Amino acid sequence: MTEAHRRKRLDIEDIETIIENFQSGTHEEYMAARAALIAHDMYSVPYLLELLTKRGEEHTALIARTTTTLRDIGRSASMPLLAALRTEDEVLQHRIVSALEKLGDRRALPALVALTEDPHASESIQQSAWAAIDRIQQRMRTPIELQSASEEYVTLARLYLREETDHVGHVLGDHTEIWGWEPEADTVGQSLTLEFVPSYISYQVRGTRMALTGLRLEPANPHLQGLLIALIGREMAHLERYSKEGKYPEHRLYAEKRLEHLAPAYTRIANLYGCGALASGLREVMATHDPHASVRIIQSLSMAPAPDPDSGEALCAALDYEHANVRLQAALAILQSFPEGEICSPEKTIRIFKKTLELEDPVEELPEHRDIVRNILEITTKQAPFIQNYPLDKLEPALVSALDNYDDDQELQHLIIRHLTAFGTEGALTPMSAIAADETAQETLRVQACRAIEAILTRKHEPPGDYVEQIAEALYNALQSEVRDIQREAAAALNALMIGPENMLSITDIEIQKTRLLTPDDMLDMDENIKLEDKRD
Repeated sequence: MTEAHRRKRLDIEDIETIIENFQSGTHEEYMAARAALIAHDMYSVPYLLELLTKRGEEHTALIARTTTTLRDIGRSASMPLLAALRTEDEVLQHRIVSALEKLGDRRALPALVALTEDPHASESIQQSAWAAIDRIQQRMRTPIELQSASEEYVTLARLYLREETDHVGHVLGDHTEIWGWEPEADTVGQSLTLEFVPSYISYQVRGTRMALTGLRLEPANPHLQGLLIALIGREMAHLERYSKEGKYPEHRLYAEKRLEHLAPAYTRIANLYGCGALASGLREVMATHDPHASVRIIQSLSMAPAPDPDSGEALCAALDYEHANVRLQAALAILQSFPEGEICSPEKTIRIFKKTLELEDPVEELPEHRDIVRNILEITTKQAPFIQNYPLDKLEPALVSALDNYDDDQELQHLIIRHLTAFGTEGALTPMSAIAADETAQETLRVQACRAIEAILTRKHEPPGDYVEQIAEALYNALQSEVRDIQREAAAALNALMIGPENMLSITDIEIQKTRLLTPDDMLDMDENIKLEDKRD
C-alpha cells in the first residue's frame, strides 16, 4: 500500500452520511455504504465498532450487518478488534468475539484463550470465546493443539519474531498500523487508537506487544522473557541498519531517535531478566538467522553476572552458527564467562580465534576486523591468570603472522607482543628477535620484544638450540641502542639466553674494545690544539 493510498483510505470523507446509509432500510443505500466501508479497510473499524454498542432487538439486523462487514474487510480488521477486546462492556465483548470468529484469524487465539481462563469473565463470554476458538481451528490448514493463553502468546510472539507472513500477515507500504485501546476516551470509536511504525520494524513491535501481553498473564514465563529480549534485539538491529542506510532522511532520523530510547531500555530488561532469559533469547534469535541481533544478545550474556550452564549451552550452540562474527563473539563470551573451559571444547574456542586472526584483510563477514582482532587479544591477555585449560599456545602461528599483517597498527603490535610474552613458545623467538634488533621500530616495541624473549626463555629453562646464535646476535644489536630501557631489557634477555660465561666475556671484550684508548698521535693532536687555542687568546 503506497502512502498516498493509505492516506486516501484513512481519511474517510463524509463518514457520517456513510454510517447513516449503512443503517438505511433501502437496500441500495446500505450496499453502497457497505462497499465504501470495506474500501476503507481497517480504518472503518472504529466507526463499525460504535454500531456494535447499540442495544435492543430493533438493532439485531444492524449488528449482523456490522459483523458481516467486518468479516468482509478481512484479516486487517483483526488487530483493531483485538485491541478493542480490552473493553469492559460485556455486550461489546460478545460482539467483538463474534466478529473474530467470522474472521477466523489465527492471531486472535491467545486473546480468546485468555478470555476462557479469565476468572472474572462471565460464563457467556467464555462460551462465546470457545466457539470462536473452535471455528478458527477448523479453518486452519494445520490444526494445532491448544495451549494456555500465555503459551499461545509464546507461539504468536515467535511467529512475529520469525516474520512468518502466512500466519501474521504481510506488510505493505512504508508504515504499518499499530492499534491500541484507551479506555478513558469519550466514545468507543475514540478509545481505539492508531499509531504508525516503519514497516521494517512492524513485526518486532507487534511481537513485543504480544510478549508483554503474555507476560501480564504469566510474568515468570521464561519463553516470553526470552522472546521479548529477542524481539527488542532484532528491532534494534533493524534500527541500526536504517539509521545508516535508510532510503529517506526521515527514516534515518526516526531510526536514530527510536534507537536512542530503546537501547537503554533493552539493557535494563536484559539485566532484569538475567542469564536464563538471555540464553532463551539467543536461541530464539539465532533461529531467525539474524547475526546482528545474535551478537547483541551474546555480548549481553558476556556481561551478565553469574553465568549458568544454560547460558553456556546457548553460547556453545552459537559456536556452530552460520555467521563468523557470531561464532567469534560466542567464543569470546565463553572465554570470559567460563575461563576454566568447563562448558564446551576449549580447543574449539581457540580454533575460532585462530581462524579469525589468520584473516589478512577485512571481509564481508567481519567488517570491523581490526577491532575484532584487538578484542580477541585484550580478552585473552586479561584472562591469562585464570586460563588453564585453553590451548592458547596454538594461537602462536596466527599471532606471528598478524605481526606482519598489522605492521601499520602499533596498538595491535603491542597487544600481539604482550600476548606472546604471556603464552609464547620457541616459535615466537625469531620474530621477536627481528623486532628487538630493528633500529627503525618503535622504542616501546623493541623493549616489549626483548621482554617477550626473556619470558619465553625463562619458561623454556634451556637454550633454544639452533636459534641461539641468531637470537644472541639480535639481542647484542639491541644492546647497542642508546635507549637505556632497550639496553636493560636486551641485557636481561641475554642473561635468560644462558649463553655462558665465555660468550659473556666475549661481549664484554667487544664493549671494552669499543672504548678507544688514546694513542701517541692522539696526544700530539691534542697538544697542537691546545697551542692553537693559546695563540687565539
